[in-house]
Amino acid sequence: MSNDVTKQFFGESKREFDDAVSKRFFSYSLERKNLRKDFELDLLKLLGTMLPEERDGKLDDAIANYKDNASRLFSDEIK
Repeated sequence: MSNDVTKQFFGESKREFDDAVSKRFFSYSLERKNLRKDFELDLLKLLGTMLPEERDGKLDDAIANYKDNASRLFSDEIK
């Protein structure tokens, strides 16, 4: 991309845009440990805290929904 394009669409120079993209998308690179560090910390946080909370919330909702519908679902079985 040219400098004009990045200025027009992203409001920054080509170099600034390239630096921002490189930091975000290549931070996991095995060759660049200093860039990989933040990515690994964010990934650990995501896997260790955020996903379990999301999973637990979905499980709680599913169980509550099942309880609410259980009598209707099994009414023929109970008779």
